[in-house]
Amino acid sequence: MEYIILGLFIVIFGLIFFFYRKNQSSLKKSSSRLYRTTSRAKTHSGKSVPRKTRKQLTAMVGGDQRTVERLLKNLRLKHPGESETWYWEKAIFDLERDRRY
Repeated sequence: MEYIILGLFIVIFGLIFFFYRKNQSSLKKSSSRLYRTTSRAKTHSGKSVPRKTRKQLTAMVGGDQRTVERLLKNLRLKHPGESETWYWEKAIFDLERDRRY
């Protein structure tokens, strides 16, 4: 009886671990492919960001401009050298991914 319970525990743990690893690897592949497609221009000019992109991100955070700036600042620190448009699009992508849109 004890061996059956132990065996079931090992099988269940193995299945959970297998599906967790499979999910993690597929998330890495899809996310890197989706947000790395934009150009790597080295400008940080806010004028190059399309109005539609600015409106979309601002709407996603409920109009909170401080949140928008915080998100963009953190992305600039984590990914230096990208274009300003890339940072805005990456912030949108990350919010959509995190909210599972």
